[in-house]
Amino acid sequence: GGIGARIVRRRGESNYPCCHRDTVLTGVVLCWQESKVFVLQLDQKNYNQSLELLRDVLSRGKLKVCMWEAKDSVRLLRQCCQLTCAVRLRDPTVAEWLLKPHANTPTLKQLARTYGVSAPQCSEEAGFQAVLVWQLCHLLNTRLKQAGLYTAYTDIEMPTQLLLAEMEIQGV
Repeated sequence: GGIGARIVRRRGESNYPCCHRDTVLTGVVLCWQESKVFVLQLDQKNYNQSLELLRDVLSRGKLKVCMWEAKDSVRLLRQCCQLTCAVRLRDPTVAEWLLKPHANTPTLKQLARTYGVSAPQCSEEAGFQAVLVWQLCHLLNTRLKQAGLYTAYTDIEMPTQLLLAEMEIQGV
């Protein structure tokens, strides 16, 4: 279930060095320019090269990065791969919560349906989902600006997600 179910697995798969307790991170899907998708494999063969690329991307302080459930994703990257995020995070779940604070947290497909967002078919479901997240981030950024909530989103809510992830990692 959930986003990345095929790239986050349970331990027991020794070909994947990115792990924490019983969770193994087998890959990361990147999407840019609306529909370009790239899958970074985190197996033994590709580990160093993929990790170096991820480290480079995540260290760019001015880069805006869209992640579904960013707090959990950041925590997973830190715990499994010792990666830190200096980027400016955007998360459609947080944006939707700001716009509709009393609504239940939607799934990615529910949110895409609500806003009429679709993506081209990809060979991997995770690639399809990455495109949806990218499109939702851009659409919801516009909605947040229209509602006068964009600054609260970018300057308060998203930095708080990073702080909460770090607190969870530290066991606070």
